[in-house]
Amino acid sequence: MRVFFDYCVSLFIYGPIFEWFIHFALHKINNAYHKSHHINYYKDNIAIETIPAMVIPILIYFNCYALLLLNLRYYIVHTIIHKKPDIFNGLFMCYANHHNTHHKNPTYNFGVSSIWVDKLFNTYKR
Repeated sequence: MRVFFDYCVSLFIYGPIFEWFIHFALHKINNAYHKSHHINYYKDNIAIETIPAMVIPILIYFNCYALLLLNLRYYIVHTIIHKKPDIFNGLFMCYANHHNTHHKNPTYNFGVSSIWVDKLFNTYKR
């Protein structure tokens, strides 16, 4: 039971904070790979990300299952909000709208799979 609790805390508390910090840092260092993602967004040419996909087998090999879950959560949500946000009766539309605001104004909304972190760090914008 304790392991399940730890995974839930990681997935819903630590993970979104970690995701926010990584995304925020990518903008601060002006990462070229991430910058191309923003450019492709305006060209309506969003490809499925390769780096999170390449990390999956590495995390499995090293038995890092908590990190694997965090990576999968980000990867799945980010792919859905860019490719098919209306799937599952629009369940992901709030994340898609949040992320689209980030693409229009990249100084806000660094959370991808959670919105509450942007509210916590005062980077939330409608």
